[in-house]
Amino acid sequence: MSALDATAHSLTRLSLNSNLLTIVPKALSNLNYLQSLYLQNNHITDIRWLPQNSKLGILSLSYNYIWNASQLSEVLRPYGTSMNSFDIDNNHLTSMPDISYMVNVRALQFTRNRLSDPISGAVASNVFMLELYYNSFPFVPKILSKLPLLTTIALSNNAITAIRETDFQRNTTIIELDYNLITELTDTSFPENFALQELNLNNNPLTKMSSVALKNLPSLTFLDLRSTKLTRLPLGLKYLGGLVVLDLTNNSLLVCTCAESSLRAWVMNLNPKNVKGSCGQTGVYNFFSALSPLCPVSADTHL
Repeated sequence: MSALDATAHSLTRLSLNSNLLTIVPKALSNLNYLQSLYLQNNHITDIRWLPQNSKLGILSLSYNYIWNASQLSEVLRPYGTSMNSFDIDNNHLTSMPDISYMVNVRALQFTRNRLSDPISGAVASNVFMLELYYNSFPFVPKILSKLPLLTTIALSNNAITAIRETDFQRNTTIIELDYNLITELTDTSFPENFALQELNLNNNPLTKMSSVALKNLPSLTFLDLRSTKLTRLPLGLKYLGGLVVLDLTNNSLLVCTCAESSLRAWVMNLNPKNVKGSCGQTGVYNFFSALSPLCPVSADTHL
């Protein structure tokens, strides 16, 4: 790295991708004019030698072995106003760093780390995108409820077991919670006056849904309940007056009975092509269009 000394006062961009680096080389600490640094696809665990006197605007640390959130929080602090692009996906972080001082980094990806501490870390309040796919969070991270500009909750492929109304800003429009461990939606899973338009809960072991769990979702247009453990159609679907697509594909335990016949008028307002899935050997839409009219009136009750 001694060859870098000759360019210490002129080098603005450096790429050291796809090497076998285990630490940020100490020689980089003297590159005071560096603006863009690419270190992805190495084996880096230690970043202490980043050039602290530079005005780094772009830093890519993706695909490394970085695990120390405290070090990350400290070492990145000099770039609070200069940094506008920061990549840290595909590392070994178990907790979120505090990078709330990085006010010009408004889109962040912590995808494919090992994050499991839902109360750790902080980011700038003006962040509008924070992707947390493929981690190990047991609950929705508190950090998300503090971001008023965040409209998409990107938490697919985690270990989340439950959700509650305080997890979300009211202006959230998309929730991606597919491939988690959610078993139940309760009366307080969603806030009042919720602007949510798309809810993805496919591939959760969902077995139970309160009759009013969906009452606070008047703007919902898309509901994905594929591959759950539901055995009956949730009667609370009737509250989704604006729903366009209901996907119940691959729910092998789902049965449709006369106990759900009160949903017939609601289902009949949907496009048949947009009601996906079957209950037993019968398509969900077909059950309500052809079979539920045969149910006795006394069966049209809310269980």
